[in-house]
Amino acid sequence: MPRCCAPCSKPAWRRCWPRGRLASICSGERRRLGLARAIVSQRPLLLLDEPTADLDDEAALAVVASLRDLANRHALIIASHDARLVAACDAEVAL
Repeated sequence: MPRCCAPCSKPAWRRCWPRGRLASICSGERRRLGLARAIVSQRPLLLLDEPTADLDDEAALAVVASLRDLANRHALIIASHDARLVAACDAEVAL
């Protein structure tokens, strides 16, 4: 571990993150980073708002597959307009 990280109380992914780097990543990367943070938080319930928005088809399908796997270990509540994601869910509530 770099010396700068040892006394730091920030989460591991932010310890040595270059300043301003988050502002320079695209919205799809930012969404994937947020999803990764939610997954590693190990919370029993995850609330996800449009987790496949801003992603290309390949990345969106990978997220859908990951969420299906994640649903075996966590309760998920997902708000989405993505038909692929809605079709992968166990139940749908239309508002």
